[in-house]
Amino acid sequence: MIDLNNYRGNKAVSGLFQFIINRIPPCNTFIEAFAGSGTITQKLLNQEHTVKNDFTVLTVLNDCDGSICNALRLRMPVNTVITNYTAAQLLLNLLPGTTDTFVYCDPPYKFSTRGSNRRI
Repeated sequence: MIDLNNYRGNKAVSGLFQFIINRIPPCNTFIEAFAGSGTITQKLLNQEHTVKNDFTVLTVLNDCDGSICNALRLRMPVNTVITNYTAAQLLLNLLPGTTDTFVYCDPPYKFSTRGSNRRI
């Protein structure tokens, strides 16, 4: 089983996830296209601005790695939708005309640009 707490690229560093979340506008649907550890979604679910017009946000986590998706299913609330697509597949299948949707896309960095040789 993958340890999401020690997942490379995890945004749980103090100050980083707050910086990101504070820039996400109120929305009815939140999609994290490259879920990884799911830290942004997990922290966002605790924020007051995820409720708009008395409806709770539909939250979708996506990762192309099935083992990541399985680990996320154990960690996230049951009403969180977890999908196993490439980000391109996910984005191409968004409903046309969907409004009040925010897609957070933070893909893995190219191997040549990373400060570590550790594979993700």
